Amino acid sequence: MSRLPVGTVLNDRYELDSPLGQGGTGTTYRAHDRQSQQTVAIKILTLSGTTDWKILDLFEREARILATLQHLGIPHYRDYFQTETSSDCYFCLVRDLVEGQPLDQLVEQGARLSEEEVVVIAAQVLEILVYLQSLYPPLIHRDIKPQNLIRQTDGQLQLIDFGSVQAIARETLLGSNTFVGTLGYMPPEQLQGQSSPQSDLYAVGATLVFLLTGRSPDQLQRQRLRIDFRPYAKISDRLATWLDQLLAPLPEERFGSAAIALQALKVLNRPSFSPSAIASSSSDTVLSLRKPAGSKVELTRSPQRLRLRIPPQGLRLSLLGLAGFALFWNVLLVFFTATFAVSAPLFLLFLLPFWYVGIMLMAPLCLALFGQTILEIGRDRFQLHMTALGISKTLRGQTDDINAVEVAHSGIRINDVPLYTCVLQVGINRHQFGFMLTTIEQDWIAAELQQFLQQLV
Repeated sequence: MSRLPVGTVLNDRYELDSPLGQGGTGTTYRAHDRQSQQTVAIKILTLSGTTDWKILDLFEREARILATLQHLGIPHYRDYFQTETSSDCYFCLVRDLVEGQPLDQLVEQGARLSEEEVVVIAAQVLEILVYLQSLYPPLIHRDIKPQNLIRQTDGQLQLIDFGSVQAIARETLLGSNTFVGTLGYMPPEQLQGQSSPQSDLYAVGATLVFLLTGRSPDQLQRQRLRIDFRPYAKISDRLATWLDQLLAPLPEERFGSAAIALQALKVLNRPSFSPSAIASSSSDTVLSLRKPAGSKVELTRSPQRLRLRIPPQGLRLSLLGLAGFALFWNVLLVFFTATFAVSAPLFLLFLLPFWYVGIMLMAPLCLALFGQTILEIGRDRFQLHMTALGISKTLRGQTDDINAVEVAHSGIRINDVPLYTCVLQVGINRHQFGFMLTTIEQDWIAAELQQFLQQLV
């Protein structure tokens, strides 16, 4: 991809200063915004340099996503436009310029970070992931690596390059065999075309290994498919055990979410901390999380009994678009039904499939506005009761039959991003609940229930 000369002015506003770097979906430049008189970063993709239309799709997707994100650890989105010349077409994404140094350059220049510094970096990256995973639907970055983490002069980190977010992991970039992501930092499942929030946790672990050892993770040997970093990293057993769980080959063996991983990191220095507790626990049972601030969920527990109540969540901003469309659809159906009920009653049969769609559109809205779930677990028996608009469903069974409580893919996708739900595994049956909750709340519920069930044993 050819670089534009310094001094080029795009959109009669942005004057290019110097190139900052080149990635799979464009070249990033330092530029001067003549309108605001500020220095910005502008990522440019040229049509002539695009060998695959999917690269353009990734680029436009990055712009759409950045426009919706608000976090101190993510550069602020400013503008997106395309401009044409007689010889080419340019697609341009403008964001705040992040002044600092990528972590890979920091290490390559000879810096050796202490364990305390690495823990601070880990906490900052996980806090960004907690935000991304709390969105509805949650976002998966898919390309966390030292090059995409900029350390500012005040020590704060910025996560850049969202070109792989929501992308299909089997898409190739620049006509090569390179997967979306970076070898060495990609978890095994991402190479097979599958991603989950736990995939980003693996990438965080691999990034920390690079910071601690000064070596790319793909240059280190593996023991049972797990990166063997211990011979090269002088760190405490506590941090090493925590890192081992991030780097587990199977997603279900890692921490259940960034929130759980962050909470586990925060308790490393507590006197009561036990490395074996993390090593022997599953990803969702490492510890009990505090109730997320602002959550309406009610959870009470004693040594012998747990009661969980999920009240109606109300109409959240993420459902407003669906609510508007569902209202329009059903009002239109009512109009047609009333119009033809007398003059052409047989026409009503034609409308039945459309009424089915209308009901399906209203279902998540009814759950949000009127749905309530109550789960009670005792030493011997449990009951899961769900109700909405007078319709109820109750599941009863033996507590010993509960195999697990986890956060899993609900089978529903929005914009190619999976939505998650709490799952109660009872024997061979899986019962979903908490669909309308945020992933932060779901992770908290799963951790609480798993810990309660374990202490019953």
